[in-house]
Amino acid sequence: MINLNQLNTMNLESETTTVINQTKAHANRTDKYSVVTTKDILEQLLEDAGLVWTKVAEENNTPKYKGYGTHLVRCTHPEFSLGKDDLKRDLIPQLYIKNSYHGRTCFEIHVGIFNVFQMKGFILGNRFEVIKIKHIGLTKEDVSEVVNQMRDVFIGEVAPFILSLKENRIGEKQQLAFAEAILRERARLIPHFIKGEHQKLLEGLKKDAAGTSSLWDLLVVVKDNCGLEFRSIPADIKYEFVGKDKDGNDVLKERKISKLKNIQEVTYLNKFLFDKITEYLPKAE
Repeated sequence: MINLNQLNTMNLESETTTVINQTKAHANRTDKYSVVTTKDILEQLLEDAGLVWTKVAEENNTPKYKGYGTHLVRCTHPEFSLGKDDLKRDLIPQLYIKNSYHGRTCFEIHVGIFNVFQMKGFILGNRFEVIKIKHIGLTKEDVSEVVNQMRDVFIGEVAPFILSLKENRIGEKQQLAFAEAILRERARLIPHFIKGEHQKLLEGLKKDAAGTSSLWDLLVVVKDNCGLEFRSIPADIKYEFVGKDKDGNDVLKERKISKLKNIQEVTYLNKFLFDKITEYLPKAE
């Protein structure tokens, strides 16, 4: 059983980041905009059986929104469990709270897990409900109800899903197809993208004598190499795209994939990764 106190966490008293303690909406919001403060949410959950939490990321890339921007907090709760001893050893159920005060992101709660040995978090895919609440007339009771609704999800839905990923294996041809799909989605915002070194997303993947790997191992390795952890650096992966030369002619160019800084994008790609791996699970009869 994992001791939650062993995690690198912080509490409200030690948190000094402005955005966590923000109580006002950005100046661009009207009087109808009800501020759902991250601090209030955490204080309420702390009172409700000792939530353990840590800030994961905060966007400061737009100066006018500094202190009001999108931020992500990872939290766990003593009553959250995956219910399986073989999962409890290294995985902790998480809720990811995403919030902002500038009106561009609503308050959201995502289902996730945290791998203690790797010290990495996973935001799960769209098969698990995402709670979205607008900053209009929200009460603390609303937040409590949402959290209560999600407690059964970990044992009833998340645990069986993870076990199925660990139990089912995938061959080398499908491993490459999965890696190519993930890299293509990672590069979907790159104009005129052609292809990339998707095979490098599989570096470090554990395989058996037949070249197969578990879906879970594939998921973890590709996520890591793709740089889908907040503030992480992706593997050295090059891609090709069509650009312009100094005379304005179309030419083939090459670059390396860069570090992701946008919380929305990292969240989206984490969920896409889980949704895509689901396609390789055996279809229910």
